[in-house]
Amino acid sequence: IKYKFILVLSEILTIKIPPQIRISIVFLMNNYSPTILKLFRSFLIFLLFVAPAVFADVLLDVKNLIKDREWASAINLIESELQKKPLNVQLHFLKALVFSKQDKLEESIKTYEYLTNNFPELAEPHNNLGVIFAKQNKLDKAQQSFEMAIRIRPDYANALENLGDVYLRLADNLFEIAQKNNLNGTLLNKKRDTLHSLIQS
Repeated sequence: IKYKFILVLSEILTIKIPPQIRISIVFLMNNYSPTILKLFRSFLIFLLFVAPAVFADVLLDVKNLIKDREWASAINLIESELQKKPLNVQLHFLKALVFSKQDKLEESIKTYEYLTNNFPELAEPHNNLGVIFAKQNKLDKAQQSFEMAIRIRPDYANALENLGDVYLRLADNLFEIAQKNNLNGTLLNKKRDTLHSLIQS
């Protein structure tokens, strides 16, 4: 149980424990006095409260670099932290954000797709993918991404609104095709004008 406690705590702190260290922990559990073990456990609990604060400082540093448009420094810091915390969702989101700010959309897409593959319970990466696809005028892909986000979280207002915007643009495309095949499309023209005002609002 004590061994399991340390391993679980290490996961909370996003600390990787190599096999050799795991063996050492087992040895520690079996050979040291209860007093030493209590001290060791107290130290780990202390880390539980200190590590998040330290990491919060790192996130703040990254956000400040983004604010100052220091893209290269931001990416370097993110990548450095990801070496220690490869599954940290916040870091991956910030990484995708930095790429988007630089219009490196394909890199941003790859990062969000990593999140959708590794954290399928999260709706946000799907929504953010949809935003990028919509920006690229890939409306079918955008629609799929927004629908997936809503499937995961039905009350996701941002994704619902974004999906509505995509439907408007898809409708406009259909009206445009219809317009080309309708020589007397006064009503169709009015519909499209109304649609354009909605899209641009």
